[in-house]
Amino acid sequence: MRTCFVICAIGNPGTEVRQRADDLLELVIEPALADRGYSVVRSDKMASFSTITMDIVRLLSEAELVIADLTDLNPNVMYEVGVRHALNAPIIMMCREGATLPFDLAGYRTIMYRLHGPRDVRQTQIAVQGFVDALDHYSSPVADAISSKRFLREAGAAAVDPRSTDAILLSMNERIGGLEAKLNAAFSAKESPRTAKYTRDVFIVHGHDSELKTELARFLERLEFNPIILHEQPERGQTIIQKLDFESSKVGFAFVLHTPDDQGCKKGTSETLVDRSRQNVVFEHGLFVGRYGSCRVCAIVRAGVELPSDLSGVVYKYIPAGGNIQSIALDIVRELRAADYDVDANKIM
Repeated sequence: MRTCFVICAIGNPGTEVRQRADDLLELVIEPALADRGYSVVRSDKMASFSTITMDIVRLLSEAELVIADLTDLNPNVMYEVGVRHALNAPIIMMCREGATLPFDLAGYRTIMYRLHGPRDVRQTQIAVQGFVDALDHYSSPVADAISSKRFLREAGAAAVDPRSTDAILLSMNERIGGLEAKLNAAFSAKESPRTAKYTRDVFIVHGHDSELKTELARFLERLEFNPIILHEQPERGQTIIQKLDFESSKVGFAFVLHTPDDQGCKKGTSETLVDRSRQNVVFEHGLFVGRYGSCRVCAIVRAGVELPSDLSGVVYKYIPAGGNIQSIALDIVRELRAADYDVDANKIM
């Protein structure tokens, strides 16, 4: 029997979040897939001797289907969706009616649901079944927006207008097609072959801290890298996700800046609001880890930022209050060298 892994905000027992998660699982997903040959699992309902994080990583890479509820924009869910998309593996996204999707995902086909009565439940079941029945034609939106430089060489780049939609969509496969399709048990990266050659274009994923973003970009330039910042690149008539994939196709490394741009807490509790990264930053972090492996992604975290639990145990570069990129300069050099780059540390002085 095939496996369907459900990812969603689960919440504590008795909360509105837990009730919605249970209703979606028990009233919609399980009945909808009962005659489709799927065994439905959710992380909190698994009997396993492994850690929850290890089970999640395994299922993200091995489950034949993932269904993700994006309601509430839970950081762990956003990260896991990014990983699954990067693996070019089937995923169905759902969201409660009235909720707002982040711009990275706003263009994706998503089942907007409500569960106010039996009719709503049945309509949502039918929608899920429709998506499942169409999985033979599934292609990741991320993969669709990526073009293959190898394909362009073979087809003849001169035959395609580089400004056209075809040129954008033809750039596909080199990253997703070459992906090993498995993450290791703890998001620790496999070592890159010593013979591999990587471009010195480096992507910077960032939120609203423009000062830190600019400081990192100038620092990388001193080390003879070319920083790629999404909003500084031409639009070429692309959607946000197409632009993200097009511009990141040439990079060999990514830095992710987790800065205190949003605030949040568990819904339905009296907990104090805590500083968090923007949801798009969390999604793109997962996207890059899934695509390139964690050895080619470096997280930089400002003091006071709460990270998703999926990132527990992930080593990151910490910037204390009042600190800057120069305070972690040697750490950055070490990370780039570990990724097989030649870096002259004298240039950071």
